[in-house]
Amino acid sequence: MAKRGIDSFKANITGVYYSNLYEVLITQPPFPIEEAPGGLSFGNDTGLLCLTAEAVNMPGRTLDVVAQGGSRYPSYEIPVGYKNEDVTITYMLTSGYKVRQFFETWITNIVNYDTYLLSYPDKYTTTVEIRQLDNQHEAIYTCTLNEAYPKNITNISFASTSTEYTKFDVVFAYRNYHTETI
Repeated sequence: MAKRGIDSFKANITGVYYSNLYEVLITQPPFPIEEAPGGLSFGNDTGLLCLTAEAVNMPGRTLDVVAQGGSRYPSYEIPVGYKNEDVTITYMLTSGYKVRQFFETWITNIVNYDTYLLSYPDKYTTTVEIRQLDNQHEAIYTCTLNEAYPKNITNISFASTSTEYTKFDVVFAYRNYHTETI
C-alpha cells in the first residue's frame, strides 16, 4: 500500500502556478483592418489585446452522452461525442474604446449589420493562444483555440458609486482546441 502523508505530498509537488501569470495571444483576424471604422488600426500587432486582457478562462470539454439500456436492465450513459466550452476574456476598456472597436469590427465582418450577409469562416476565424506562465514569465502550458471568433461582446455597465475602471467581456467560439505542456 502506498504511503500517504505530508512527506509523500511534498515529494510529489515541485511547485504551484499562479492564476495571475498568463497571457492571451490573438492572431490578426483575416479581415482587412483598413475597413475598421474610425481609423482603428492595429496593423499586424494585436499586442494591445494581450496587455488589456484582465481575465481569461481555459476551456473545458463536456462529453455528450445517451442513455443505454432499458426496461429489463438498469440504464447507463455512454459517450457519443463532446462539446467544447466557450472561452470568455475580460478586457479593460481603453481610452478611445480601441479594444472594444476592434471586436465590434470583427463581429461586423462576420455578419454585415446592413445587408445581413454572412462571411465564410476562413474570412473571420483565427487562432487564440492562452498561455500559463511560470514565475520567470515563460510559457509552461499552452491552450490553442483553432478557428476562433468572437460570438458575443457583452454590455458595458456604468454605476455612479463605482470607482473601478470599465471592462467588458468577449466570448469566443471555436472549432476545437489542443493543449501543450512545455
